[in-house]
Amino acid sequence: MGGAVISALLDYCTEEGGLDGYPTMTQGQSLHNHYKIPKDTTNQFYKIILHGDDSSFETEEILVQGKRLNPDTVLAPIAVNNQGRILGQLMGLAKNNPINPLELDESQYCPSTYYSSDLTIEEFHQMLIGEKIETISLTLMFLMKDRFEKFHHHPYPRYFIDIMWFYNNKFEKISDAISQIGWHPKLDKIKKFCLLVLDFNKPYYDSLRNCTEIYSNVINKKIAPCALTFYETAIVHGLLMNHYNLIKSSQVKLINKIPTSTEDFFNLYD
Repeated sequence: MGGAVISALLDYCTEEGGLDGYPTMTQGQSLHNHYKIPKDTTNQFYKIILHGDDSSFETEEILVQGKRLNPDTVLAPIAVNNQGRILGQLMGLAKNNPINPLELDESQYCPSTYYSSDLTIEEFHQMLIGEKIETISLTLMFLMKDRFEKFHHHPYPRYFIDIMWFYNNKFEKISDAISQIGWHPKLDKIKKFCLLVLDFNKPYYDSLRNCTEIYSNVINKKIAPCALTFYETAIVHGLLMNHYNLIKSSQVKLINKIPTSTEDFFNLYD
């Protein structure tokens, strides 16, 4: 969730934005089309975009109500915890790539055109499943460990909205953040907007919630059945590797099948 959602929030849910109704949100798609609708440019919000390396950041022009603003006066979406980081990555992958990770299964990662003579085809496929899960899990784990500036590609903003607030009924927090930049939020419209965002991104939020519940059960050694897709297995695996502070594949056993019980995770992280 990026600037398009924040832009729409300010355009539709503040006195300054002034747009009637709500933006069109099609499940599984992004809100970048919101920028294309005609509106009074003096009321349009452009989010800050910072980029560069640790020692040098460049700032694009920022306009709010026709005025150029200091970066410290711009409202930016951020992820303040691992849930937010993973949700952002999941939505980015799903909405910006032709292949939706929620629709992947292990067969799409396991070509059967070649295999070692020392392994059966089934054993070879299991090895490939494990290696692919491990690769994705390590990537996610390192994203969780990244410093704020590296993950977001900009410094910590003075004013921000945590992307998880849209999903956790933090309407007042969103309203307060808008007020802090000098705009006048409409709380009733913010509530409706958040419900639309939740429905808009429901497949990804539900997937994350499933992964988080399974992760919690594994941490607490609670035996329970679990239903996971290939990509969800990698998310849970990455969360657990981060929890146990593992940073390389040699520290964890290879997953050779999609787990069907939390117990399948118990002995991987010794």
